This record gives sequence, C-alpha cells and structure tokens, in this order.
Amino acid sequence: MATTSKKQYTLVVTRHFFYNRPSDEREVSGTLEELTKYFSYTLEVGNSWDHKIPTNPRTIKSLLSALEKSYEIKNNGMTSVKLKEAA
Repeated sequence: MATTSKKQYTLVVTRHFFYNRPSDEREVSGTLEELTKYFSYTLEVGNSWDHKIPTNPRTIKSLLSALEKSYEIKNNGMTSVKLKEAA
C-alpha cells in the first residue's frame, strides 16, 4: 500500500509598524491546502478588490504571490510573506 506524503511548507508572515515600533513576525506551517485554508480570508479580501487574485492557488509560488497582493490591498503593504522552508 503506497502512502502519499504532501509537502510541508513554513511561511513567515511579518507585520511592519510605523515609527520605531518592532515588527510582529509569526510562522505558519502546513501543506498547500492547509495554508490556503488558513489564509482564506486574506485571499478573499484580495479577490474582492482584484479578481485576478486566486482564492485557491495551485502552487506555493502562486500562493505567495496571491498573499503579497492581498496584503497590499488589505494592509496597505504593511505585511510581507516569505517562504522559510519546504520539507
């Protein structure tokens, strides 16, 4: 019986604040499907303003791109998302 293992990703989400306040950074890990579900609200907000932003990206690269565009709309560019690692 063959087992299928889905690739795990870790994303680092950084919120930038004004003035000298420190940034808030958090890590979110999961499969592509889990990360899409976790960030579904942000993707929906981005899609509501720009219909080119997918709400169900098919690759981790397209998820990162969609999140960057969505956060640009939602938080005026004060949040960034980077891929930390893929296991």
